Amino acid sequence: MTRKRRFLLLGMAVLFALYPSAGLRAQGHFEVGFHYGHWTLDLMKSAIEGAISDAIKTDLREKFLEETHKDHPHRQQTSYTQDLTFNSGGDNWGFDVRWFPAGNDTAFSVGLALEKVNMRVFLTDISIKMGLEDDVTHKTGDMIGSAKGDLRLKPLAFLANARWEFSPGSKVRPFIVFGLGLTGGSTLEKAVFSYEYVGDYNPPGEVPEHYAGSESKTGKELKDQAEAEGEDFSIPSVLPFVQLEFGIAAAVHKNVVLLVNAGILDGFVLRAGVGVRI
Repeated sequence: MTRKRRFLLLGMAVLFALYPSAGLRAQGHFEVGFHYGHWTLDLMKSAIEGAISDAIKTDLREKFLEETHKDHPHRQQTSYTQDLTFNSGGDNWGFDVRWFPAGNDTAFSVGLALEKVNMRVFLTDISIKMGLEDDVTHKTGDMIGSAKGDLRLKPLAFLANARWEFSPGSKVRPFIVFGLGLTGGSTLEKAVFSYEYVGDYNPPGEVPEHYAGSESKTGKELKDQAEAEGEDFSIPSVLPFVQLEFGIAAAVHKNVVLLVNAGILDGFVLRAGVGVRI
């Protein structure tokens, strides 16, 4: 049994264990909901630019070195620097089932959610400088290059969460949600990094050379390449999800609520949804 299935079954057991307990069977209510929204990493740029740059560094460096070796097999890398800027965006949708153990118009509920997040990181500008030296003639020169592309992930995660509503029973009630969940490490292995690159090699006293091309690799291929170069590149067996959101629920019918919320879901989300209590 996979980790995802064990997590889902455990969460369902907790929910249904509450149903007949403590005389709450007649009072409790379920809420079934659907939500959709926007996902981004842009508010975390400064914290993760280095991690993204490290993840793609080996592949870009090897690609420029490979291009140089087509014409100059004796030129070896002596230095390498890389700077990166990015934007991000994507969407998020999900289903959830909530249990209000003390009844419909109460503050506390627990839930299980299935979350699909289409994460896309746009690598808008990658600047590269590689120092090269001929190991026979000892001539030196620099490769100056740039690249742009994107990194795409599509995790499907299971979360267990708890929600507290303020002013329960009111038409409009603020709420806070905290949850934890996971998705399998295969999400990172299946992530796709695609890019286009250009570079100019200008060795002193020689004709300048221009290179251009494109490449696409999965997370697993990047990992295998980095390890072949003797570099550490680990992919965890699970990818944790942390949820912390604030929102407003508006009752539009006795058993129907509209929800708008914003917060953290391995990035930042802004989304809206509808819940039906049964």
